[in-house]
Amino acid sequence: MITENTTLRDVLSEELIQLEMNGSTRKEVLEEFAEMFERAGALTDKEQFLRDAWGRESEGPTGIGGQIAIPHSKSAGVKTTMMAVGRTRQPVEWPSLEGETCQAFVMFAVREDDKTQLVTLLAQAAVALCYEEVTKTLLYSNDKREIVDALCRKERE
Repeated sequence: MITENTTLRDVLSEELIQLEMNGSTRKEVLEEFAEMFERAGALTDKEQFLRDAWGRESEGPTGIGGQIAIPHSKSAGVKTTMMAVGRTRQPVEWPSLEGETCQAFVMFAVREDDKTQLVTLLAQAAVALCYEEVTKTLLYSNDKREIVDALCRKERE
């Protein structure tokens, strides 16, 4: 279970970074993330996780602009709260605040009983993504350690 002291570094590992996702639609991207979370042991029910992710997507855009989206799912299908990062080979049509496509994604799989902490993790990610060097790293770096460090750097400052 996550706490108020949980940071992005606590829920993200290099194993949960995929820099050449094959998905070309929202559905395919969400399914690839579900596969990543399942391989990492984060899920007890992948289909429930996907239903809950689509439920969240139906509430409003998760694209934040700059070709980046932060999809997330609070779900009974999640055993361990985790964060994954992905980048698609081509831009994907994704509802966004700026109405543009997305190519980089920071996705959260959150246990249903951790839902109050989801806001804390989302806020940490949003703050990190306010920095141009972080977004450029997310969009262009092929070094997973560099991506983890960029997203988590602001935690130390």
